[in-house]
Amino acid sequence: ISADLNEGDIIAYQHGTWYVDGTEVGDGSDSMVRYMQVDTIQLVWTHDCEHGVINGFDLMVAANDDDDDIVSSEESGVIVGKGCYF
Repeated sequence: ISADLNEGDIIAYQHGTWYVDGTEVGDGSDSMVRYMQVDTIQLVWTHDCEHGVINGFDLMVAANDDDDDIVSSEESGVIVGKGCYF
């Protein structure tokens, strides 16, 4: 999903705790889906996987004119990206 993301795209991502290949990741809190508008993407591709962080604006806030509204997701937490319909 992350290879096709651009600045301004809207994504759904997992927040809290989730599993990647059977390994628990996240902060230990209950899992929930959140939404963000992508601002920056920092990814590293290896021969068989990718790692990184996607930063953006939380879509649960009323205004995105304050740096305090910026949120982050590990790349593995992205569950819906560009081209997906709700």
